[in-house]
Amino acid sequence: YLGNGGNLKLARNIFNWLLEQDEILKLDTAKANDIRLEIGTTGLALMAWIYMLVLPLLLLLSGIVIWYRRRQR
Repeated sequence: YLGNGGNLKLARNIFNWLLEQDEILKLDTAKANDIRLEIGTTGLALMAWIYMLVLPLLLLLSGIVIWYRRRQR
């Protein structure tokens, strides 16, 4: 699996560290291509409704259904 991703670089850095050759260590930082998320006002309002109202109501409803089914046993 050394050819996958940065595994070869990681293995080299580990061996250099174990050999106490810390000055050889190379750490490459990768930059993300998409770092901005643009959401319009409609999308933001929809997310607010879902997380503030719909999701809590679904959790409450599922709790009531589970309680009711357990009570019927």
